Amino acid sequence: MGEDDRAEPRPDVAGIVQRMIASGAAATFGYSVGGLPGAVLAAMSPPALEPLAAKVWGEIGPDARRRQTITLAAACDAMAGADAAALEERIMASEQSRLQAGIVLDAASRTAWPPKVIALGRALAADLTADDKIDSYALILAALADIEVPHAFLLELLTRHWPRMIGQQLTAELYVPAPGASWSVGQRIWHPADIASARPRLSPALPSLLGTLQRHGLVTRGDSTDDPFSRTGQEMNQRFVSDLVARHQNAGAIPGYAPSRAWVPTELGQEVMDLLLEAGAEFTNAD
Repeated sequence: MGEDDRAEPRPDVAGIVQRMIASGAAATFGYSVGGLPGAVLAAMSPPALEPLAAKVWGEIGPDARRRQTITLAAACDAMAGADAAALEERIMASEQSRLQAGIVLDAASRTAWPPKVIALGRALAADLTADDKIDSYALILAALADIEVPHAFLLELLTRHWPRMIGQQLTAELYVPAPGASWSVGQRIWHPADIASARPRLSPALPSLLGTLQRHGLVTRGDSTDDPFSRTGQEMNQRFVSDLVARHQNAGAIPGYAPSRAWVPTELGQEVMDLLLEAGAEFTNAD
């Protein structure tokens, strides 16, 4: 028997990892429904879950690469139909551009929402071709990477609608800015209770959704009269926020919010929403 014949077989690392994943998932589920005994029983019989773990894990990589390819294709299309070589040259031009491309590809691999995949590519192209070194697209890319469908539905409400009372019924009226007018908040001042009324399915997650949008500068508090991002101004706040407070002073506040607080979109939030709309995002049946 030769030396090679006596060598021990190489371990199946991928198989070991898959069995560990399946065993861990089974144990966690078993503990949740049956405490420690349930966890032990579930961990003792993982083979039934191994094929499922392998199948799911096997699909993740190809799916992620497909979405990343779509994102890069969208970037090429946004760069006047540039080819892959031209896009690569732009991406590899600096450490910053490589970092931005990495952020975009990572975000594309972690979402299943097609408009976000396309919007990421278009925003990357805009960032790569921007003449101004201080542009907003780095912020837009960071925001797009962090938001998903529920955030986008809320942002769409705040950027494209304003709350209007018809009798006792609140409606989300489409906001139409005056032709040629510079960007402003206008009537898009939303009290949390109005948001919950217009988009009831978002209500349970509203604090989290607003927090994410605010962190990226896509929305802001509308009652900060000197806030340079909201551009509401003292007169506008007195005109609209006071009316909102009067309407809801007896309605009670959503937990965590002062009754007098209102939310408004920012110009950056408008840019992000425009990108998503251009990428084919639809917000029908949002109520």
